[in-house]
Amino acid sequence: MNSQDLYVAIGAFWSVGALIILARDRILPDKFSYDGDFIQRIANGTGIARGDNSYTNTGAFYRILNLEDSPILSGLLGLTAFTLLCALVVSKSVRQIYWPASLAVVGASTIFAAVYLGYYSKEIIVLAIVATIVAMPERVECEVAIIAVMLAYAALFRPYWMIIAAIYAICRLLPTRSVNLKSLLTASVIVLVLISVVFEVGLGVSLDYYRQSVNDIRGAGSDSITRIEPYVSIAPSQLESVVNVTITLITLFFPFPLIFLGSAYYVGIVCSVSVVWLTFLLAVSRLGAGDIVSLKKTMRLSRCISLAFAFIVVQALFEPDFGSAVRHQVPIMPAVLLVVLAAPIQQTSGQLLYFRKK
Repeated sequence: MNSQDLYVAIGAFWSVGALIILARDRILPDKFSYDGDFIQRIANGTGIARGDNSYTNTGAFYRILNLEDSPILSGLLGLTAFTLLCALVVSKSVRQIYWPASLAVVGASTIFAAVYLGYYSKEIIVLAIVATIVAMPERVECEVAIIAVMLAYAALFRPYWMIIAAIYAICRLLPTRSVNLKSLLTASVIVLVLISVVFEVGLGVSLDYYRQSVNDIRGAGSDSITRIEPYVSIAPSQLESVVNVTITLITLFFPFPLIFLGSAYYVGIVCSVSVVWLTFLLAVSRLGAGDIVSLKKTMRLSRCISLAFAFIVVQALFEPDFGSAVRHQVPIMPAVLLVVLAAPIQQTSGQLLYFRKK
């Protein structure tokens, strides 16, 4: 599979996504539009979000674009921005030939984009962060600008992005050769333990306090069946929270608890999300095991691995349910795609395929 094949696939999946947006009200349950409906009301002045800058500023974004009464155009904007970012990722790839699994990542992520970005959505702004990471020149000083964009997003939309920015910065300071699957998974647990200490000592709360607080407020209902509950109950409580958050981290890659809901829809979600993240993890594994030269060849690859790692770790702390988790992962998926495209592929002769000449 080459670049031309992927460009064609991106265009084809955009067309499928556009059809989903046009038929959104008929094929998607109402709960997929709750956030979007609220954002639209804020955008057109009929709603207000007290004390929540993420909704207020997202509504202002759509109002500035004069899209406050144009849900279809707003949806097409989100989908088109996502697919153009995927095309940019392909153009920045360091290889000539790609893993066939890249097509699965493009397809699954674009369909998710149609569902979660295909309406008024807070996630559309995150695409700007990923675009900055992909488009910025490969110079050390550009890392400052990238982190500044993350911090600006944290200030205007979601404060927890300050933690993502901090973990990202730490990852970018690590030696390139330390970027492999084993080190990232080990670092995930270490980071969670360190954050647990900060939460316990500095804030007086457990590691999974914020997720449980949100779920307690929401209560149990038909719209919260995908909520993330504690998996184990052990002593001491500090160890319990670390273990539960670590298990949550794994289920964000592979949301297998959804299978037990007994619905073909949720099985499809599990399979699609798992394909995207399994392909990413295998790509990181291949890069770390046998093709470290590609990490030296492009800073973009290290940036995208660092972003995905930082993002999923912070998700394990705060995500209240799997539906929200998938929605928030969608704008990060172009960064995942860049990592997948960089993975070495074995020819039948056993030789690695060559890098693209630039």
